[in-house]
Amino acid sequence: MGFAKGFVDLAIFGGFPGLRLSKRLTDKEWAAMEQHAVEAARRHEQLCLDRFLRKAKESKECIISKYRSWYECRDPGNEFWPPPFDIWTIPAIEDSLVEVLKSNLHHLQGLPHWSSVPDIILDSLVHRFEDIANNHSMSSKMGRLELVPEELRLPSARETLELARTLFVRLSDSSIIRYPRLTDQSDWCWNELGSTVMSDIIILAGHDPNTMTFAQLLEEDIWVECLTCAQADQEGKVVQAVEAVMHCHIDHGADATNKQSVEWRILEGLELVLTRVLNTRIKKWWKCLLCGYESVDNENSVLRHISWQ
Repeated sequence: MGFAKGFVDLAIFGGFPGLRLSKRLTDKEWAAMEQHAVEAARRHEQLCLDRFLRKAKESKECIISKYRSWYECRDPGNEFWPPPFDIWTIPAIEDSLVEVLKSNLHHLQGLPHWSSVPDIILDSLVHRFEDIANNHSMSSKMGRLELVPEELRLPSARETLELARTLFVRLSDSSIIRYPRLTDQSDWCWNELGSTVMSDIIILAGHDPNTMTFAQLLEEDIWVECLTCAQADQEGKVVQAVEAVMHCHIDHGADATNKQSVEWRILEGLELVLTRVLNTRIKKWWKCLLCGYESVDNENSVLRHISWQ
């Protein structure tokens, strides 16, 4: 029947319609009961699979640990691999776990009911991590690309998403994300305001928003003063270019429905040098991709956290 002997034995022990143990079956008698026999064996197979899948979920920290060890030893490059603390949100992990358990049912069926999934079986899941991570990365990128207006897309998804002016916003709390931190499949949408603000600043700094990537923007370390704040008899707010969009949301109440125009001035020369020096000690928001811990702190605290991992 194609089932492990243990499941066949359980099916016979439990009985099913047409089963007779007192004599050898004829072909006709077997044909009449074959479907019942298959269903009984399959039922016990599924019970075993469900039991060990439940056991694996109960000890999911073990799988997270295996993924984290795999994750730490590799460079995702331009791919968005799910961080360890997010791995159980990826449906492909459970799907792959089911496939691994199914392929090892002949080993599992003889184990006591209280047994957990043997580590050697879970190790076979590790060989699937790269495909799972890359497939997740591709689906995430394509999902975000569909949110970008067609007129702002470049020839490839990667080129489009890497642009500094490519931003997404969650309307419920105005959270902002950009590639490569594509995060979960939540209620994100295209950040038209953010894209406009970034494009304006990039042009003011003498660059092309259609070619400047987010990595290049960070490398340039552009700082700007909000002239809209200064013109309102407030102290001119000075921020890094990458923080300008959030400044618009927080200090000017600008959002998708209130596209308030904000003017900027690019800092240059000695003023820029002094600003960079003074702001090296400023606390900033950061999040650890290994454990998910997040905080607002300075660079030394980030380095300390890394040393503890």
